[in-house]
Amino acid sequence: MARWLLTDAKVLLLFDVTRGVDAATKHDIYELVGALAAQGRAILYYSSETEEIAHLCHRVLVLREGRVAAELAGPVGDAERIVAASIKEGQDA
Repeated sequence: MARWLLTDAKVLLLFDVTRGVDAATKHDIYELVGALAAQGRAILYYSSETEEIAHLCHRVLVLREGRVAAELAGPVGDAERIVAASIKEGQDA
């Protein structure tokens, strides 16, 4: 991530950046992502952990079969909402 930040990019695409790292490093990454967002950078964040998405993201798009199945706006805060949206057909949460 340090190399990416040196480019001073205004948009960051982060794909499972916490996968395989210890809990302390995950916490540091979460703080860094929050600080970057507070600076006005746009962050597109993908994670295989729904708890992580629920606590970090302000807007969540749930994809199913290559299409947006649901959009959850505002602080999501609950991984169960994401999982429920991913399994309901025709759901716009």
